[in-house]
Amino acid sequence: MTTAILLDDRAIIEVAGEDAGKFLHNLVTNDVASLKPDEARYAALLTPQGKILFDFLVFAAGDGGYLLDCPLALSADLEKRLNIYKLRSKVTVKNRSGQFDAIAFPDETEAPKVEAIAIAADPRGPLGFRAIAAKGKIPTQDGRSAYEARRIHAGVPLGGVDFDYGGTFPHEANMDLLSGIDFK
Repeated sequence: MTTAILLDDRAIIEVAGEDAGKFLHNLVTNDVASLKPDEARYAALLTPQGKILFDFLVFAAGDGGYLLDCPLALSADLEKRLNIYKLRSKVTVKNRSGQFDAIAFPDETEAPKVEAIAIAADPRGPLGFRAIAAKGKIPTQDGRSAYEARRIHAGVPLGGVDFDYGGTFPHEANMDLLSGIDFK
């Protein structure tokens, strides 16, 4: 049986439009340009000094746009910041948390057969799969404490808990070890 855990402390931000890929690729710590529909990338948006402002998972949406799975508490600030940076880019940035859920499948070694907008292996390590699905579309179970224990055991820090936003460099949060930085 597939264990699906609703991550109700996460939000979904949609970045869409003709320039969405180039826009995100030029702003975040990871390579978004080569992202495939069945992949997710861990990335961050940094301060001018190089400290983490926001961290998130980036999923490619089927329409050429992207979905960012980010902390709910920071979603309004992330949406605002991305809208400030867009300038003349042909991009729209919208908070889609009212339409989408972030879901974890921590015990899966293959993509579960569920109706999801995006699903991919968690790029940060042995945390199974992550999905973005229409609100309430996937039945979930209570297993958040076990998921948190697995996250901690895997050495995957949680922003705002294990490191401070605005005060931590990516290497201090193990982003280099968690595939969160593209050095090319």
